[in-house]
Amino acid sequence: MAERLALQRHLLLFWGGLSLQQVGRAVGSTSGFDLALTACSLAAYLIVLVLVARDAGRARPFLAAHPVGATGN
Repeated sequence: MAERLALQRHLLLFWGGLSLQQVGRAVGSTSGFDLALTACSLAAYLIVLVLVARDAGRARPFLAAHPVGATGN
């Protein structure tokens, strides 16, 4: 599971791109509903971005401290 969390680091580019897309949508929007929808989705994307970065950052030191196959299983 820790290996999969470490590999999620590559998803940061995806979530960052979606966040930039929402900023572009907000710049080109004229209605209040579109702005509110953009703000909510941007907030959700940024929260996911932070959580993915945190989990990937925690997995790397764990994997370094616990190499695969070290228990003899």
